Order: sequence, then C-alpha cells, then structure tokens
Amino acid sequence: MLDSVSLSGVVAEFNPTFVPLAGFVIGFVFGFVLQRTNFCPFGSISDAVLLGDFRRARAWLLAALTCLCLTQLAFYHGYVDLRLSMYLTPNTDWFVQILGGLLFGVGMALAGGCVSKNIVRFAGGDCRSGVVLVVTSLMTYLTISGVLAPLRHWLQEATELSLDAKSQSMPDLLELLGVGDDLVRTFSLVGIIAVVLLYIIFKEPAFRKSHKHIFGGVLIGSCVAFGWIVTGIAYDEFSHDPVMPISLSFVRPVGDGFEYLRRYTGEGLPSFGVASVLGTFSGACLANLFGRNFHVTGFADSNDTLRNLLGASLMGVGGVLAMGCTIGQGLTGVAALSVGSLLSLFAIIVGALLALRWLEKRII
Repeated sequence: MLDSVSLSGVVAEFNPTFVPLAGFVIGFVFGFVLQRTNFCPFGSISDAVLLGDFRRARAWLLAALTCLCLTQLAFYHGYVDLRLSMYLTPNTDWFVQILGGLLFGVGMALAGGCVSKNIVRFAGGDCRSGVVLVVTSLMTYLTISGVLAPLRHWLQEATELSLDAKSQSMPDLLELLGVGDDLVRTFSLVGIIAVVLLYIIFKEPAFRKSHKHIFGGVLIGSCVAFGWIVTGIAYDEFSHDPVMPISLSFVRPVGDGFEYLRRYTGEGLPSFGVASVLGTFSGACLANLFGRNFHVTGFADSNDTLRNLLGASLMGVGGVLAMGCTIGQGLTGVAALSVGSLLSLFAIIVGALLALRWLEKRII
C-alpha cells in the first residue's frame, strides 16, 4: 500500500505533468457529474426558498460532509498539509470576506448560478453563460491587480484580524480554549459535524429515495477531496516557486483559464486550477451531448442582458474579496475547517437569499 512518502516519489517522477493531468481528470468528473445530477449550490437555495424542495440543498450538505471527512483523513495520514493553504492563514480578513460573500451571493442570483454552473451551461450552448464567464474573469483581474486592487488592499489592511492561534482552522482555535490535543480536537469536531449533518441530510424520505442527489453529493465531495490530495502530495517546499495545496475553485481559475488560452504558446502546462476548469468544461460538454441537452440560447431581452452582466460583475469582485465561490469556499475551504470559509459561505447564502427575494418581488 502506498504511503504519502512513496506517493510523493511517484509524483516527483512524473512532474510536471502529474498535477495538470490530475486537475483535468478531477475537473472532467466534476463537470460531468455536475451536469448529469443537476448539482447546483444556488439551485439548492432557490429550490428551498421558492419550491420548498430541499433535495439539492441536502446534496450540497452531503458533498460538504464527504469532502470534509476525506480531506481530514488525508491530512491525518500526511497526504496534504492543510495549514500551508490560503484557507488556514493565522489572520482573517473577516470584513472583506463577508462583504465579498454578500456581493458574490447577490451576483450568482442575478446570473442564475455560480461560476461552475455557468461553465456547465456554456458547455451546453448557453451563450449568456459564456458572456457571464468573460465578464466575471475581467472583474476578477480588475479586483486582483487592476483599478479596484488599491481599494481591496486598503479594506484588507483596515479590517484584518490577527488570531492568537497557529491557523484559522476550527481545531486550532479550540486549542485556545485548552480543548485536548490536535487529534482529539479534529476528530471530535469532525465526528460531531458528521453526526449532525447525516441526520439532517437523510431524515427526509424524498432525499433517501433520490439516488441522483446522493450520487451527485458523494462524487462532487470526493472530487474536492482528491484535489486536496493531488496538490498536497505534489507540494515541494524546496521548489524555486512552490505551489501551495489547493482544490477546486472557480473564480480566479476561470480568469486564469482565459489568460492561458490567450497565451497558450508561451505558457507551457496549465496550473491545477486552469486544468480543472478546462476539465470541468470538457466533462460538461460530454454530459450535455450524452444527454442531448446541447441547445444554443442567448439573452431574452435587454433586462436579461443587464441582469446577467451585473451578476457577473458582482461575482468577479465578490469572489476575489471572499477568496472563493460556492465551491471554493463552500466545499474546498469548509473541508479544511476554515473559519474564514464559513464566514464567506454564510455571507454568500445571505446575499443569494436577499437577491432571490428581490427578484421574486419584481416578478410578482
């Protein structure tokens, strides 16, 4: 049986192709499952609020539980050091992440779905989603290093909170209260979360009978966990430019993906994020063709156009401020037990709910 050391040796032998190839495969499975099971974080919120149907919301919770358990097991066995990731820094930009989450939540409601959902729709011929992805990418870069970057930097410096802990992970914060050692804190916390979520997820008979939602939740969560494992075992601290462990996220990687396509001949192999985006698009293309769901569609009218453009802009700005999306924070960050990710996720849900209520009043 391979351990983390021997796996690292295998990765070293096949680098630099291992990480982008694994990212593409993980993204391919993710995109295929996303389309075939209709997994959608925003869809789960709208179903629950507008229809009283919680099956997709429970699928999202199941995905979060799956990636949490698998990721923490990988962390325990040494396949990935989560404390090296951007999610577990000892400081938290609490205000910026909450603001970004609210903006992203409103944006994805206006655009009819988060970034990953728009990738799937674009792969099915929805030209509106293609425009949403381009505008989101543009606003992402403007916020990271463009005209909005000074404001972002000022907000982060003004509101950054330094924590008296090794990281902003929930187990490390519990250490401040004198609760057990690392192993006890982590597994106790994961155990409590697992019991509570399993009850919430499977208490509804309609969900227990919905194999599509169960299958989708488990596979989506597994994709996120394997992303952590791949980048974790590939991390090389002695590299000239080490790449920190990460998993699926879709705000900046989509922007990086467009930049990669633009500069393909001089870029070499793509990063894990770009490869996973390309894989997600390819997997969704196959799923749409397989299900005969490919239909070219465009904007319905000027109001539809403006609503999607505004939503895309808010997702680009909000996704950078929140340091992720419904996948990047709602699954990848949560799997690391990051307090900042929980803040961002809560704000994203609140923003989506507020926008949904506003849209509902406009329709009525």
